[in-house]
Amino acid sequence: MRVMGVSKNYFVMIRNNFGKLRYSVCEKKPWGGIRYNQMVGGKFHCGVDNMIFGWIGFDYRFDDQEKIDNYLQAFETGGIELSVRGTIPILNLQVK
Repeated sequence: MRVMGVSKNYFVMIRNNFGKLRYSVCEKKPWGGIRYNQMVGGKFHCGVDNMIFGWIGFDYRFDDQEKIDNYLQAFETGGIELSVRGTIPILNLQVK
């Protein structure tokens, strides 16, 4: 996956998967809870946002850096959070 934007506590990555754009938002701070669905306390997590129909301020095409920055800022301010249903802990991280 290719990193498209970075903020203080989050970064967003995308990948073209058979013509469909896939994205993941990763937290750069460990989750403070104990365990919820796939989320595990003390781990970093990666997944999608918790907006059922998508965040109204973003088109999810990841082609406008200002919109990407605004999207990540919404995570920083708590306007959006990672989905507890669609988020997994990062157990192994490789940087190329």
